[in-house]
Amino acid sequence: MITRLHVSGVAVAAAMVLSSCSSSDREAPADSNESATSAAASPSAARESTGASDEDLLTYFQAVAHPVRPKVRAALKVTEPGSPAALYITHQAALEQALTDAGSPSEPDELSERDGVFVSCAATEDDCARYGNIESEGDKLSAFTVQGKSIEGRLLPGRPRTYSVGGLAKARLISAYRARSGDLFATLDVRNVASSPISFESRTAYIAANGRQANVAGSYGPTALMPGSRATYALTFSGASLGGTLHVEMYSESGAPSSGGVDIELN
Repeated sequence: MITRLHVSGVAVAAAMVLSSCSSSDREAPADSNESATSAAASPSAARESTGASDEDLLTYFQAVAHPVRPKVRAALKVTEPGSPAALYITHQAALEQALTDAGSPSEPDELSERDGVFVSCAATEDDCARYGNIESEGDKLSAFTVQGKSIEGRLLPGRPRTYSVGGLAKARLISAYRARSGDLFATLDVRNVASSPISFESRTAYIAANGRQANVAGSYGPTALMPGSRATYALTFSGASLGGTLHVEMYSESGAPSSGGVDIELN
């Protein structure tokens, strides 16, 4: 029997997955009485240790607070290509696209700058993400910390390779990120090449380098993908690290039920 993987597209999912890749990458402000300066003001303190300009820093973190396409394109122009900062905003954009494709685009976070740290707070939740220790290469933003932990070594770039998923779909890895909580996020661009709707199968899983398997803890994107269409999906695995294998399995129930899978290395 083929079992469908439940794919979420509700507003609650947006609050859980976006802004800093999950609510587990966020925290309530350390001091609720801490004064905050609007990010529209010049964030001079934030660039004391970076060559990136005030305007460029603001452009980038405005995109982090609401990673829609125009803002993300502008953010990529002020980051060093291939840097952790470029990979991070690419990943944020993919998460936003998965939510949008599911019919639940996110609401913009409220952005401020406090003592050289950019703070992005969800509009509907009392939690915030703090971005500090900003680094650059020349005048381009290259890296920073989230909640005091560097993003370096926790991001994986997308691959140009397209994988065939059992003749039902073509899939391409967009990004992968290990959040501060230990949750692993992977985003995929998926195109239906079958003649009927397809869905993720429940056997989709992540196998770590040590052989330990993690089933999907959360998934975001369209529940069913129509023939000839494409969408972005985000998959979450609890307590998983980069360096393992993402096993993607999809199925079609129209006509004779069929399924197919493929392994994608996350290293």
